[in-house]
Amino acid sequence: MFFKKNLAFCALSVLILAGCGTSVTIQVQRTPVMNTAGIKRIAIVPFETSNNTSLNKEIAQYITSTAVTNLRNANYFVLVDYSQIQRLQERGEKIEDHVDGLFTGQIISLRTADSNYTEERTDSKTKEKTQVTVYVREVELSFNYRFIRTRDGNITNIITKQGKTSDSKDARQDLLSNSQLLQSVVSKELAYLARETAPYIANESRTLMEENSKDKELKAQMKDVLADVNSRNYTSALNRYLLIYGQYGSFAAAYNASVMYEALKDIPSAITLMQNVYNNTGNPKAYDALSRLSKNLQEQQRVAAEYSTGSQRDKVIAYAVDEIFKVLPKGAKIWIFNNTKEEKTLSSSMADGITSGLLKKGVIIVDRENSRLLEAEHMFQASGIVSDNDFVSIGKAAGADTLVTVAVTGTSSLRRLQIRVLDIEKRTNRYQSDASDNWKL
Repeated sequence: MFFKKNLAFCALSVLILAGCGTSVTIQVQRTPVMNTAGIKRIAIVPFETSNNTSLNKEIAQYITSTAVTNLRNANYFVLVDYSQIQRLQERGEKIEDHVDGLFTGQIISLRTADSNYTEERTDSKTKEKTQVTVYVREVELSFNYRFIRTRDGNITNIITKQGKTSDSKDARQDLLSNSQLLQSVVSKELAYLARETAPYIANESRTLMEENSKDKELKAQMKDVLADVNSRNYTSALNRYLLIYGQYGSFAAAYNASVMYEALKDIPSAITLMQNVYNNTGNPKAYDALSRLSKNLQEQQRVAAEYSTGSQRDKVIAYAVDEIFKVLPKGAKIWIFNNTKEEKTLSSSMADGITSGLLKKGVIIVDRENSRLLEAEHMFQASGIVSDNDFVSIGKAAGADTLVTVAVTGTSSLRRLQIRVLDIEKRTNRYQSDASDNWKL
């Protein structure tokens, strides 16, 4: 009887899931719910509450501490203590030089209620009926949170959480406290905070297709490959599926090969295969697989482009290094000059990052502590202007043949890095950055 039930279940699954085939777990990259691209260094602001009762304050503190724990456990953000940010603000310093974003939120509403009711119970042994008073404690909590980007003050999408829970006991003194119940709501609602704020890896299941042709040899070969799949020897399984597809034109073999490509984290090859299959067969299942693969590839590329290279400033530095390196003559000796007076700290940080990036590419950088170069620094600090003629004469004396000036222009969301590359020998510009978003700080 049990065996027959299993057969019936499998038959039903054929209609729903295209068969009780072998499943393979695929790891896919996912972007978070909140758009936190470019935000790496963060400070968590204590959550606020408009109601200053002791319970509201306690729960606001609990939300803050839980957020700190969960964001730290995401292993993505660099957490800066908020007290440090407060000290910077008190001194009138710009916090964007220290953190990319502030995580902040507040309690919207908090409700607690105690009640009781009477119910009739029957003793299982004596069958006697008695009236019992049941005490009930209910809580409901609503709060929200968001990131504020420090470089421009823009706010990410706001997430609102709302939850409730209750406890019931025969004795009032046995009830969980309002604080305990509210903390359980907070823990539940913030359980997926890491996935809401940082890129993550999700597991998805792929069910391999079974060969439904009447060719016994083909079906036998398809069945044999499952040994490799079950032992997670995906490279061998991939090659065997491709051979079967080439020999028999089996759609199931091609589909399963695309799954093996996914398991091996080679989505582009899976897309190429399924695109060829769809072009040759027009099979709608190939189209569905192609759509899914394309979506996952886009997600993967977005994570790589927006989340893998650190903060927005890190991205700009990396872009600047690549652009500068493209125009450098072979064996160039570079002088990197901080050409900003108002944004000295930020510009100096950007210059240090560019210096480090060029050194990693094997470029020769003239020591900025060279007395001749310090002369230019002092001249700039005194007058705010250094002419090209000054750059040429000082650069030559310091042994540099190429000058890279680094400056920060604009304010708030209009702030950008400005780069200029000057050929000291020829007194000509090799490169000048534009006003595109590639330079946006």
